Amino acid sequence: MGTLEMLGTLGSVDPDPGIRAWIDAVSAFDEGQSRKWALEQLRRRGTEGVEVLARAYHARWQDDAVRTSLVQCAVELGTVEAGTFLVEVLDAAIPPESSLAVETTRRVLALRGLTPLASTGDRDAADAIARAMRHPLASIRYAAYATVRRLPGEIQQSAELRFGLLVLADEFRDLYEVDAAV
Repeated sequence: MGTLEMLGTLGSVDPDPGIRAWIDAVSAFDEGQSRKWALEQLRRRGTEGVEVLARAYHARWQDDAVRTSLVQCAVELGTVEAGTFLVEVLDAAIPPESSLAVETTRRVLALRGLTPLASTGDRDAADAIARAMRHPLASIRYAAYATVRRLPGEIQQSAELRFGLLVLADEFRDLYEVDAAV
């Protein structure tokens, strides 16, 4: 059974035309009109389009590539509604049955999508990035640190982000000192 058939049967998710078009474009490595059309279809639907995206993401299939591509879709949508979904992805616990590398990739993508939203003053996006600076995985903390460093200076000045930058700067400095000593 192919991915699109699974999308229609597992998790009771109807293969929404916008999601189907996105998956078709990504599966064909189509960076052109098909991909843009799929994004535009979802973008026009606003909150409903992101809800469809989230339902497809949470369907119980085993295709990691599709789930990751749905996170990428939210990143490319770049809307506040998509940001809400990206916060959910970033904050979710890593399932024990999932690949750590795949889950890390999804969270780094979510951080990438939250960066422009935080840059324009979206408080939920900035708060999610700040929480990621305390993530149990060092790779997520480092990605969050790098994300904050790309934010405008006035946003970096929030107490929580400033504190996170200081703590992580020390953590990563210690890590580099240990590596240099070995």
